[in-house]
Amino acid sequence: MRIDAAAWLPIPGFPPYEINAFGRIRKPTAKGYKEIAVRAFRSHHIVALTRNGKARTFRLRSLLGRTFLRPLRQGEVYTYRNGDTLDDIASNICITTQRELGRRIGRRGTRRRAVEKIDENGEVIGAYRSARQAAKENYMSLLCVTDRCHGKVKAPPFFRWAK
Repeated sequence: MRIDAAAWLPIPGFPPYEINAFGRIRKPTAKGYKEIAVRAFRSHHIVALTRNGKARTFRLRSLLGRTFLRPLRQGEVYTYRNGDTLDDIASNICITTQRELGRRIGRRGTRRRAVEKIDENGEVIGAYRSARQAAKENYMSLLCVTDRCHGKVKAPPFFRWAK
């Protein structure tokens, strides 16, 4: 589908508002057009639109998808082709199923770091996928394990981040 970058299209369900392919939103006023502020919130762009005197907040991704692609069917979501949640342009938005999205980005676990349990001699006596798993299997709190990994606690049992 070819997207005209210069075109301003009305947002479905919010007739006075218009959006372009770059995610800029405007509404007509007596003196011309007023651009609506888009702000970043939790790694997504959001915008507040009013209808019948009531304001509603939307992710910019969903407004671009509704306007330039099509409304969602059950079990579908709008997502980003390149994975960058702040790259809100119409050509970067696509429709996928929730299951496919879960396969693509689920269990990505960028915060998970492997942990090793070591004895006094520095020999590895246990390996864990994460600090949470190490804490659970050693009947300790997560904070105790991470403090030992960072070297803040010098008492046994000893833990370190796996290399």
